Amino acid sequence: HKIKFYNKFSDKIYTVKNFNSLECENLLKMLSPDIIVLGGSRILKKNIINIPRIGIINAHPGYLPKYRGVDVIPWAIYNGDNVGVTVHLIDENIDSGLIIDRQFISMEQGDTIDSLRKKTELLSGKMIADLLIKFDKEGKLDHIIEADGDGTVYHRMPKSLLKEAR
Repeated sequence: HKIKFYNKFSDKIYTVKNFNSLECENLLKMLSPDIIVLGGSRILKKNIINIPRIGIINAHPGYLPKYRGVDVIPWAIYNGDNVGVTVHLIDENIDSGLIIDRQFISMEQGDTIDSLRKKTELLSGKMIADLLIKFDKEGKLDHIIEADGDGTVYHRMPKSLLKEAR
């Protein structure tokens, strides 16, 4: 059903079972993209990362470089920090690389972890769209900082702490 959705926008839809597979690598080399927009992928290997001329863009639901990894929304809440979204060019490390843009979301009374996730998803889409429009006009991407290994790589939040964060 997802393919039918995407067919509304393009008749060139390709699927692979593994983003790091030789099949994917060969397909991407054939397509020779300038930019790839990543969405919900596992960690990519260097041979895939190096294919696009400019790079692979990711929107991360955390304010990089401080909140790398997973469950960064509840971790930020638990730590008493604001929740943000970062758009960056990926590299071989976890949520590092050149940061192109980052913004905090508005947190309001009554927000939940789920409502904050939804806000980060919406802001992520807007930030990626804005970036692609700017790239289309200017033909280049600028970065604001490099997240070269700074910050903490967070892992799944234990249930006891998640309950406290909620």
